[in-house]
Amino acid sequence: MLHKRFLAILLCLIFGYLSSFAQARLITGRVTDDATNEPIQGANITLSGTNLSVQSDAGGNFTIEADLGSVLKYSYVGYESGEINVSRSTVEIRLKKSASNLEQVIVVGYGTQKKKAITGAILQ
Repeated sequence: MLHKRFLAILLCLIFGYLSSFAQARLITGRVTDDATNEPIQGANITLSGTNLSVQSDAGGNFTIEADLGSVLKYSYVGYESGEINVSRSTVEIRLKKSASNLEQVIVVGYGTQKKKAITGAILQ
């Protein structure tokens, strides 16, 4: 009788230990533009607190391994960054354009021109 109890307790401990590893799931999702609903390729999705990171494909789709209840951080150039709690195995991320990025200066350098041919301010 003692052996049966010991065996039952041992089995419960083993199954409880193994079930703790079963929580990690493959989370799939799609990243789209909030205004146009177009997919966004190359958006960065990171599992918070880890180095695990993926990028969305040409259709805006991504797959990452995460536990339910964990947090995904997302970002893309020209859009607001954010976080989303994983409550299901499929998530939808809708990115909003960032107004603060509209004031950034983009330097384009190609070709050559003489100073007298350029109209506008030139810094020396």
